[in-house]
Amino acid sequence: MHLKTEIYYQSLFNIPIIPEIPEESILNFGDDFVNQWDYVFVNKGIGRNYGIEITLEKFFNKQYYFLLTASLFDSKYKGYDKVERHTRFAGNYAFNALFGYEWKIGKRILLSANTKIAYVGGKRYVPLSMDIVNNVSEFDYTQAYTNKLSDYFRVDLNINMKTNYKRWSLEWFVEVNNLTNHKNIWQKYYNATRNKEEIVYQYGLMPMGGVRVYFFKKNKETKKN
Repeated sequence: MHLKTEIYYQSLFNIPIIPEIPEESILNFGDDFVNQWDYVFVNKGIGRNYGIEITLEKFFNKQYYFLLTASLFDSKYKGYDKVERHTRFAGNYAFNALFGYEWKIGKRILLSANTKIAYVGGKRYVPLSMDIVNNVSEFDYTQAYTNKLSDYFRVDLNINMKTNYKRWSLEWFVEVNNLTNHKNIWQKYYNATRNKEEIVYQYGLMPMGGVRVYFFKKNKETKKN
């Protein structure tokens, strides 16, 4: 059994910020398929991250293992306007759990079940609004990163059966990702045609399975003089 606790504080300086958008910072970029880097940046921003993390781990013994982690944190920045705001990634909490159990059937067969659970605070965002005069959507930076998306929740399950032979092994597995079919938000966007915000979700319940074959090399004995 292993217990670990960590308290941290990180101070950031000379962060690239955007005079054109004084409420923004490069600290909020990086996790989209497309990021707008064609701005004029100046290295006058600051930021800070702080929090506590706790990990409890039971190493594999007596046919089972588990891992529990909890994190409470905050992440803030100041843009060109010198106003402190939450960063996009300030979900404030994250909890994860892993658990697995293994059964030995006869001399050759191992059957195992493993599950993973994640519950994470949602990312923050800049809301979109509609400019009726120009008929275009634009970001409302007066509310930058004030609100969060819904929290992320996912449960995965894996069942595995492995048969060991002298020089090879055969493994069958079945996995079910997002077992509860929870609707986790990927992004929000503004639909100009419908004149409203719409949501794109990540994939839901996803079962899969397969078989793997492992071959082992024969160890060569070293002759001693």
